[in-house]
Amino acid sequence: MAPARPPALDVRCPPLILIGMHRSGTTMVASMLAELGLFLGASLDANHESYFFMQLNRWMLATAGARWDSPGNFGYVAGDPALRLLTARYLALSLDAPRVARYLGRPLYRRWRTPRALPNPWGWKDPRTTFTLPVWLDLFPEARLVHVYRHGVDVASSLRAAQGPRAEAIAASAARFERRRPLYRFRPMRSGFALWPRAGTLEGCFSLWEEYMARARAHAAALGERAIEVCFETFLAAPERELERVARFAGLPAEEGRMAEVARRARPDRALAYRRDAELLAFAASVDERLARFDYRAAPAAG
Repeated sequence: MAPARPPALDVRCPPLILIGMHRSGTTMVASMLAELGLFLGASLDANHESYFFMQLNRWMLATAGARWDSPGNFGYVAGDPALRLLTARYLALSLDAPRVARYLGRPLYRRWRTPRALPNPWGWKDPRTTFTLPVWLDLFPEARLVHVYRHGVDVASSLRAAQGPRAEAIAASAARFERRRPLYRFRPMRSGFALWPRAGTLEGCFSLWEEYMARARAHAAALGERAIEVCFETFLAAPERELERVARFAGLPAEEGRMAEVARRARPDRALAYRRDAELLAFAASVDERLARFDYRAAPAAG
């Protein structure tokens, strides 16, 4: 007999979870929603991601030998009832443990002790949740989902650029290795060379985008009215309208003046930026049929 599924946690306000491929505009949407009142955590990184939830998502992926750039193996955890139950139990314990103060901050922790007790809209943003979501939904079956997506070639280009020039990154890692070579005779390396092999090429980054897109689209379809999808390019073309749509879905105040003020930070020039680069245009043409699977096509060069 299959192990029992973990009971849903009691919550005053179900969380709002933002997912999507890295470099897809999730930070832009999350930061704007935070300005409108969505609580995403007291301790956030530069991408508006909660360290508390990132740590839990990284741990979950690691249980399957996966990580953000090779996430597929987590499906084996999600598909194993016994392991999934244990994983959910650990998450439930973490949400009620003192370390959740890193998410809540001291004032909210002293008052509520757990995010489950928060009376106002709260949640988190972490692209890794695109894969770990099934376990989170075991605990929060009424959670709402925001999926932010962007043209795959722009995502691939941005992700590759985030690592810096490949040759320079490898040279820096090699130099660090030489400096520490004597130390490694007695103390093994704790991790790799701070390089992400799959993110080093356009093809690798693009295939990762496909993987995230397929999984996120499946989640959105399964959740129906409890999910909303946000196209990055559409958002930049009409930021105030799109922000109001997402804010209402999130249960946030949609005051016209405030909405316009926050939406003004959107940068329309970031949409379809690949069209201004010959290398990216050629790559887009080579993956046109793969783009079409997600309702994108290669576009002509910008005039």
